[in-house]
Amino acid sequence: MDKMPKTKKRQIKICPYLCFWLSPNAGAAGRNPRRLPKIAAKIERFCYLWEALDQRNCLRKKQRVKNNLLVKFQEAFNPTLPDVGGLKDYLDYIVPYVSDWGEDLIETEFYTEDGGKPWLEFRDQVNFQETVVHFFNPDGEYLRSTNGNVVKGRWRLLENTNKMIIEVGGGKDKGGSLSELYELVYLDKTFFILQKHGDDRKYLAMGYEPLVRGMTWLEYIHALFWTYRNRHKKFILTVVVITILAIFFTVFSILR
Repeated sequence: MDKMPKTKKRQIKICPYLCFWLSPNAGAAGRNPRRLPKIAAKIERFCYLWEALDQRNCLRKKQRVKNNLLVKFQEAFNPTLPDVGGLKDYLDYIVPYVSDWGEDLIETEFYTEDGGKPWLEFRDQVNFQETVVHFFNPDGEYLRSTNGNVVKGRWRLLENTNKMIIEVGGGKDKGGSLSELYELVYLDKTFFILQKHGDDRKYLAMGYEPLVRGMTWLEYIHALFWTYRNRHKKFILTVVVITILAIFFTVFSILR
């Protein structure tokens, strides 16, 4: 009987919710001392199971923290492209990431060449089956081929901006031509993306035809995002290497 308060005190400390179970059995043990070892053994077993369960929960929490850190580390090196909707939605999502890696319109060698550099247009409309190819020739001539039917026009840049005016014959104004103002979104040797100025902000998404021919618009988007991911990975690796070297030389200079 002398050990009963100690056992009871330990049990209440570890699991207060067991008090309702312990009290009746403690009373029964007082009336029948021979039951005390069995009750004490049950309490000790419960304490062991309770502690084991608590340790398992702690391990699970630590594992979740490790997994979250691993996921964040992997995302830093290999960002993924979420499913956001149509072509415009994808470009709205990707543009903030890729815009800093692109070239400027003043660098005309990226989108013009002698003889014409073909830029294949991509749209996400279900009924869009045409093959539309744009040419921005060095002398300012603009050509748009739709299934082989060519419309002529002119293109020119607005000075000190990343804006382009495209004029196409047979338009709606009195001069018989249509002029549209576009702003550069992204440009490299493979991708050329403009966005029409105004409320609609419609994209003119193009790719260098020899490299993107046969792609769907979604494959085009994934190729664009892959370009960003590769450059982003190289940038992160460069930052990590520079940081490690800086720490190494700092420690080395201190220890000298």
